[in-house]
Amino acid sequence: MNFKQITLSLALGALGSLAAFAQAPVKVQKAELSINFGIAKGELISAGDMLVFVDQEMADGSFSIEKTNIAGWTEADGVITVSTVKPVKDRSGERSRFAFRLIEGNSAALATWYREAPKNGAAMPMASTETIAPVTKSAEAAAATAAGVTKPEFKEKSYPAKQKRFPVGSSEGRLVIQEKQIAFEANGDTKRSRIWELKD
Repeated sequence: MNFKQITLSLALGALGSLAAFAQAPVKVQKAELSINFGIAKGELISAGDMLVFVDQEMADGSFSIEKTNIAGWTEADGVITVSTVKPVKDRSGERSRFAFRLIEGNSAALATWYREAPKNGAAMPMASTETIAPVTKSAEAAAATAAGVTKPEFKEKSYPAKQKRFPVGSSEGRLVIQEKQIAFEANGDTKRSRIWELKD
């Protein structure tokens, strides 16, 4: 058993123990995560109020998202896109938008998990095929307001797009423009997705 297998086994074992203690159902599905210029293969796990991605290739790239941190949930052409209120760190760095494609499993089960109210009783918005932009102010905008500086709130934009590949071929998807990054989310083929960080 190699290091990756040991890490994955420990992570799944810990989640299993936690779920057994809390009497929460655990759903494990193989998935691909769109990252900068490629994909990360792993396991997408829903357990209690947590959505966990276990990165099979880079253990430190694994992360979890609390249900109450989810600002938007969309599904289109086999790709589940999750937007978060607060940034979450994966192997690409901190970001607030994650695109998953299930290799095995049922996206309906994840949508059902998402629609269920978290343990604190807060209601969650319904899953949709439309792009949902985060509705909270960024930390930078809040700081600017506190300092008396008026800064317009950035609104996420999404457009249909086509990525052309040289010498032949193309991929259809969506171009998503966020405050700190631009992403191309390919329809049904996450390995064609791309993310570009915007830096000064």
